[in-house]
Amino acid sequence: MNHKDNYIKIKIEGLFDLEELEKKYRINANDLRNFHNQHCSFQEFIPTTLVNYIPYIYLPIPIYNTWKERQLSEKGIKAPSINYSKKYGVLINFIPKNLSIHYELSISKNNLYTEVIKDKSFFNNEEADLLVEQLIQQASNTLYPLKLILKDNGEINTIFNDADIKTRWEQDIKPSLDTYYKSDISINILNKVDYIFFDINNNISLLNNNLFFNVFFAPIYEEYNDYKKHKTLDFHIPSIKENIEFNCLMSLDKEYSFQNKIILNIEGTNIDKNGELSIIYKLNRDFNTIYSIVGEVSIYDKDQDFKIAFEIFELE
Repeated sequence: MNHKDNYIKIKIEGLFDLEELEKKYRINANDLRNFHNQHCSFQEFIPTTLVNYIPYIYLPIPIYNTWKERQLSEKGIKAPSINYSKKYGVLINFIPKNLSIHYELSISKNNLYTEVIKDKSFFNNEEADLLVEQLIQQASNTLYPLKLILKDNGEINTIFNDADIKTRWEQDIKPSLDTYYKSDISINILNKVDYIFFDINNNISLLNNNLFFNVFFAPIYEEYNDYKKHKTLDFHIPSIKENIEFNCLMSLDKEYSFQNKIILNIEGTNIDKNGELSIIYKLNRDFNTIYSIVGEVSIYDKDQDFKIAFEIFELE
């Protein structure tokens, strides 16, 4: 790579493709050809007709510098090291149940833990009206505020305020629910919740049955050799009450996006359930905090297709 005052000379690897160079450097193809031809030797001239081999391309230095600024500095993502507070919207669609759930939550990180506070859930744009839905929502509210200690890769390690959650359940939430919900189904749900909250750190894996925790605290903050890696990820499918294991390829875009975001793509398959998983993470460039997560997971079980589509997006 050579450079003068107003251009930089870059060696072309393989066949010359003007359209690919246009996309790569985000410069109009005709402008690139004209600039190149103004500075190159006669042997390197790019004609308007099809050409397969050009040894070098001459680029304007500002175009090259802008391209260079878009390149990821490392082949990996480091977890956010700063303290921050953000609000996210969550939208989940279950097919074929025709059920849509949405809610908002706040995420705050300090030097000790990451805190999650969840707002009310809405089912098909309405508040919970079935008794079972109301019971589950009230019981799950016991978790919040939830204070998590995370691993370096972004996964949940332990719950910092497990004792507070247990006390909140035993002294505040459970007594009021016991007096109102008397059916066999309700008692069964309360007994299961009671078991979980009795020693929640030993049941921490159950958090990943919740789609938000599964994808927001996934192990994405890792090294990616050659910008990719293979990993096995579990995904809970409520319709069949199973955790499905997906063999995934996690690939990191080499450049920041037009929105100045880091892009991580995850594509996974499960042979047994004819399952497919596709997730796109967008991270803020400055501190690698999550900007959005958009994905879809589908399986085929007992002659029926099941699909979950979801979006998690930064609100402020």
